[in-house]
This record gives sequence, structure tokens and C-alpha cells, in this order.
Amino acid sequence: MDILTLLQQRLLSASHQIPTGSAWGFSLVGLGLYALVALPWGWRGGLLRWEPVRSPAAIVSNGAIALVFPALVEEILFRVLPLPLPGSAIDPLRFWGWILGSLLVFIAAHPLNALIIFPDRKNTFFDPTFLTLAGLLGILCTAAYVQSGSLWPPVVLHWILVMVWLLLLGGAGRMGFVPPPAP
Repeated sequence: MDILTLLQQRLLSASHQIPTGSAWGFSLVGLGLYALVALPWGWRGGLLRWEPVRSPAAIVSNGAIALVFPALVEEILFRVLPLPLPGSAIDPLRFWGWILGSLLVFIAAHPLNALIIFPDRKNTFFDPTFLTLAGLLGILCTAAYVQSGSLWPPVVLHWILVMVWLLLLGGAGRMGFVPPPAP
């Protein structure tokens, strides 16, 4: 099987797999565990601060954009395409190697984005707290994908967490999406 056929098969399988109730439950528990770790870590590291976005237009536009990028695009690029289909007959060590490699590339993609595409976001994309939380997000989304075999739980998790950061915890201001609040 050539590589394009393999990637197409992975994408079609993951996008057509309807998540079960237990897959959504697993994702919800993972979301709670992520919050228990990420909130204190992010506050202590200075990445998170209470800064809600109040503009309805900014909320809608950030929500629509974040659903496509980063949530959908990054989950396809860093989970669905590189990882063998969950349940594939593959050596467990090799499967874990793909998971680790994909996770490292996911983390490294953020500072690379700052160097190549968004130089004004270097302070965020090189921040050790941001990279740690991005790594934890990658672990959560990988677990949701492997457990469900579906693209949709990791996309929803990724989108929810990005939206909470952007709209409530200072992310939109850090990323330059909205003007910083008045002092």
C-alpha cells in the first residue's frame, strides 16, 4: 500500500468513526484531569490569568477559527495521519514509538510556528509553561484518539481547551487577537 492510500485510509476511518458514549466519558474525565494539572501550573507559570473576552464578535470569530485551526488541522496532522489506526496489528513498542514521535513533533511545531509564521508570538510559543501545557494537551488528545479510534473526541477536547484559554484565561490578549484590557 502506498503512503497516500494509507494516509487517506487513516483519515477516512478516523473521520467516519462515531465515538461511543464511553469514548466521550473517557474524554470528559481526561478534560477534568487536564484542568486539575493545567490551571495551577499555568497560573504559577504566568501563562494564565483571568481575562475574559467580552466582545460577541471576537467570541464567535475566535470560536470558528479555532475549530478549524488549531483543533481540526492539528489533530489530523499530529494524531490521525501519523499514528497507526487504533486496533491495528502492530508491535506495541512500535506503536508507542509513533505516539512519542508524534507528540514531540506536535510540541516542536509551536516554536517553529513562531519562527516561521508568527514571530510576534515568540513569547508565548517559546514559553516553557505553554510548551508543557501543549505537551499535556497532546497526551490527552492522543489518548482520546487511541481510545476512540475517532477524530472527533480529540478535536472537541483541543477546541474546548483552546477556547477556554483564548476567551477566559488571557490567551486572546497574548496572541494579539483582541486589544489588551485597560488597566
